Amino acid sequence: TVENRVLVEVLMEVNSLTSIDELRTLTVPLMAGNPAVLSDPAPSVGIVAMVPGGMTVAFRAYTMPADGVPTYGTLIEQIQRELLRNNIQGPFKKKKPEREKKA
Repeated sequence: TVENRVLVEVLMEVNSLTSIDELRTLTVPLMAGNPAVLSDPAPSVGIVAMVPGGMTVAFRAYTMPADGVPTYGTLIEQIQRELLRNNIQGPFKKKKPEREKKA
């Protein structure tokens, strides 16, 4: 919590060929249009990690503490819907590591 604000961070994996600028263009206005999202600091999008064939992207927005959990759920749904509507490959679910099979 920063100055009575809560960071809501939605992590999603997308294809590594996806443009970060395109992700920002599609999702920053979407997050900013959510009435629970604060304008200061403004919502943002950034790459957190590169993974084989993809990248983990953080969609970040601030809200008031009482709105944190509902805003998180709403943003997940809105962002995923927007990415799929614009044919962004992913978001991919993170796979659990497979255990080695015993011979």
